[in-house]
This record gives sequence, structure tokens and C-alpha cells, in this order.
Amino acid sequence: MTLNTVALYAALAAAAAGLGPILSRVQGPEDRFVGLANALAAGMMLGLAYPLMRDGLDAGTVSATIGASAAVVALFLVHVWFELDGGEAISPVRALIGASVHSAPEGLALGVACAVDARFGAVVALTLALHNVGEGIALSSYLVQREKRLRAVAAAALSNLPQIALAIAGFVLAEARPELRPALLGGAAGSLIYLSLADLLPSGYHVAGRQAISVVVIAATSMVAFVGAL
Repeated sequence: MTLNTVALYAALAAAAAGLGPILSRVQGPEDRFVGLANALAAGMMLGLAYPLMRDGLDAGTVSATIGASAAVVALFLVHVWFELDGGEAISPVRALIGASVHSAPEGLALGVACAVDARFGAVVALTLALHNVGEGIALSSYLVQREKRLRAVAAAALSNLPQIALAIAGFVLAEARPELRPALLGGAAGSLIYLSLADLLPSGYHVAGRQAISVVVIAATSMVAFVGAL
């Protein structure tokens, strides 16, 4: 796979977030549909984490474990620094920062997956595109109330620019230094797991209830993990 293809995959996946505000008719962050959209996004992230961590452990158990642990610690510190977990009232700016924080490790996952296997990279790109639609819907609950819908579409898509940058960087690094692939795969998997468990799922539980969220997460996780394992 070429670098141009990776960049194209990442750009298309990032642009898919712009569909969220178009499809969304939510009334605000407390809308039940926002919780279900977060659950869908979380389930897809957990599903992607499985093949990423599996391949990382197969390539190097210690390196993959260190990578995953380092990613979890780094994201925890970022969340604390930007106060992304502090309180229920989140401003549009903080919502956009949160979306950008989410998109960076997703881009890393895409770039490394493309370096490992072209087919796996395509699966990750498609999954991230669908995932970004769900995150775009959730993000629109903070933006559409205060901005015109077209601006919300642009903001949702642009919040995923780190995804493109990290996809390119991850691909280049994994191609140039194959010995780093286990750590990169582990880091990508650890990031996705942390963001799902520490951010998306608690938000979903708050507005949609545990039973509905559990059903959506299990279905999405199983589907993505199955496709990724083929």
C-alpha cells in the first residue's frame, strides 16, 4: 500500500464525521440518540482493538504491552489536562478538543494497520468511517444548538484532522522501523480501549441506560472483531 492510499483512506474516514450533523436531529447532549451513537462508536473501537492487540502480541508480547500501557497513561493525562472528564456541562470548544483527542489514536491505528496488511488497513478505514459518523452525531449535539448546521458539518470533519496526520505518521514509522510495529499496534489498541471505557461508554450510560447501551456495544464490537479476525 502506498502513502497516498493511506492518506486517502484517512481523509475519507475523517470526512465521514461530517455526515453526523447532517443525519442528526438530536435535541442536545442529553438526547437518547446521542447515547446510542456513542455506544456504536465505542463498540466499533473495542472491536478494532481486538485484532490490533492480537497482531501486536503475536509480533512482540512485551513491546505491545508496553505500548498499550503507555497509551493509556498518556490519554489519561491528556483528559485530565484538558478537563475532558470534568463535569457534565461541556462547551462546544471542549467537545471539539475531545473529538480531536479521539481521532489521533484512531489515525495511528489506521496507519499501522495499513503497514501491516493492506486488507486489514481497508477494514480499519471502513470501520473508522462508520465510527466517525456515530461520533459526528454525538458531536453535533454540542454544535448544532449554537452553530449553523453547515458549520457543524465542517467542524465535525475538521476535528478529525489529527486522524489524517497520525495515519500518515504511523504508516511511515511502521514501514521505516518494522521493529516498532508491536509497540505501535499495542499503543493503538490501548488508546481505543481507554477512550471507549473511560469516555464514550459513561456518556452513553448517562443518557440511554445500561441495557440499551450494552446491546449496541456488544453487537458493534462482535461485528467489527469478527470482520477483523477474518
